[in-house]
Amino acid sequence: MLAFKHYPLLKVKKENAFSDLPKNIYTSIRNLNNSGSQANNQFHEQESQAYEQGFQVNKQES
Repeated sequence: MLAFKHYPLLKVKKENAFSDLPKNIYTSIRNLNNSGSQANNQFHEQESQAYEQGFQVNKQES
């Protein structure tokens, strides 16, 4: 134990680094949901454009 006598005890700050963890997790999940929604919207937009183009091609051929 003598080896430790020169080091003062670490002082714990009152502000806990993990105090805002739930907020950060919530924000991360919300951001993931938002980016997922944006990707989903882009996919459906492209899908409807492709459907519309296919519909136009079929209309021209008939």
